[in-house]
Amino acid sequence: MELSPRELALKAAQILSEKKASDIEILEIGDLTVLAEYFVICTGTSSTQVRSLAEELEFRLSELGIEPHHIEGHRSTSWVLLDYSSVVVHVFYKESREFYRLRLRLRLRLGICLRLRLGLRLGLGLGLGYRLRLRRCFDG
Repeated sequence: MELSPRELALKAAQILSEKKASDIEILEIGDLTVLAEYFVICTGTSSTQVRSLAEELEFRLSELGIEPHHIEGHRSTSWVLLDYSSVVVHVFYKESREFYRLRLRLRLRLGICLRLRLGLRLGLGLGLGYRLRLRRCFDG
């Protein structure tokens, strides 16, 4: 299955949400870097959940024929990175996310981001139960 970078980021967020990841964010970074088009960032409540979130995402996307080009921290209990080229997924343990403050660093350096908030409607007919909201990253 061929997905656009945006569709892949949304699919990753959906899978992570189904596994009860928290604080899911999608950051659109394509105009600002060659690293990727999107970062998907989420938090797990335990080291076991961090590992489970990463494994579930890798498994479910693999079922769609989408394989990561690189995985870092797979044995880690605090941060796993799954690189799908156009989309890079960061799965953090809560304390690690706070420590690295990746979101804050990105907000300081990037201009525009997309944020997914649970409980809001996407309105794109994707049935994710989210609303995608474009905003300036500098706006809290």
